[in-house]
Amino acid sequence: MTTLGKRLGLRMRAARQAMAATQAEIAEELGISDKVYGRMERGQTLPSLSTFVGITEVLGVEASQLLANTGSKAAESGMTYGAKHSSSMVKKRSFRLIDQSDTATAEAMFAVLKALSDLSEEKSSSKR
Repeated sequence: MTTLGKRLGLRMRAARQAMAATQAEIAEELGISDKVYGRMERGQTLPSLSTFVGITEVLGVEASQLLANTGSKAAESGMTYGAKHSSSMVKKRSFRLIDQSDTATAEAMFAVLKALSDLSEEKSSSKR
């Protein structure tokens, strides 16, 4: 595969790992198979434009972060990934964690999620 494909794949992997997500989770969000997504991360195939846009949304990165030709490992290591996660991905992962938790932990997690939701609603209403 091309240098672009390898660079893109490495950055996709770094962004996914920063989210602590699996290839299968990202692929599900994108509506593609985990095998296809894995080939993209390995640089064996390039995503279509529409899939690429979806990747940026699900991974919470800008297209320029995935495509920049810095050539510098130091510069790449300073890139921040997953700053804005797909809300559906966050919800799915939160509920999966709650399902795997004991009752007291699950109740505490629900309380935190409720507080975050309330805070988000307050910010939205104050912008209006």
